Amino acid sequence: GQSFLDKYGEMKDIDELARNLLEKAKACNVEVLLPLDHICNVVCEATNTPFVTENENVPAGYMALDIGPRTIQLFQNCIANICTAVWNGPMGVAEISTYATGSFSIAKAMGDGTQERGLLSIIGGGASAVFVVMRIECPTCHLGAELRWIFWRERCYLESTH
Repeated sequence: GQSFLDKYGEMKDIDELARNLLEKAKACNVEVLLPLDHICNVVCEATNTPFVTENENVPAGYMALDIGPRTIQLFQNCIANICTAVWNGPMGVAEISTYATGSFSIAKAMGDGTQERGLLSIIGGGASAVFVVMRIECPTCHLGAELRWIFWRERCYLESTH
């Protein structure tokens, strides 16, 4: 979207927020995968001719509404080589078919990984969970309660270490 307001309506510097998050990840030796390309449009509506960027930059006047094909491949390769995947939020505006390819591709990669090699797929957030339920039948993918489990586990861990 184009909103840079916090929950109180205050303008936020999202560039600074992003830099801080990336610095924290680096300090914790966490690799952050960012989009290499995007599916864009000037308005958030279906189109038969979305603009696909050649790199991570979104042209002025456009909105990034889904991840692009190179990013899908990057994320699929990552999912193919991990033991646990936590996904919270669609890759794009998944309720519009033009921008659902990224979310569908990631959901399929996680479902395949779960069925084929026992990937622990944790999918949360209403939009992601609904999208996966609608698009993929995967009885071994666990939806919903896992985020509560993670919260409970983290809280127990924090309580036991403080």
